[in-house]
Amino acid sequence: MILKSYFDGGTDAKQKRVTVATVCGTSEQWRSFAPAWKLILDTHRAPFLHTTDAVSLKAEFDKGKG
Repeated sequence: MILKSYFDGGTDAKQKRVTVATVCGTSEQWRSFAPAWKLILDTHRAPFLHTTDAVSLKAEFDKGKG
């Protein structure tokens, strides 16, 4: 089983919402899901978040970048 989870807080301090999403499936199901999801992200110019980068303060979350 592949399990990916996404956790996103609102961008506005007034928002009282958090979005949590999980996608799970077999390797075969994932092979068809991954390119379809990429197309959606590309269509809406929505970048994905690597939570491990955020937690470890790496890449775009580097301490030097504020």
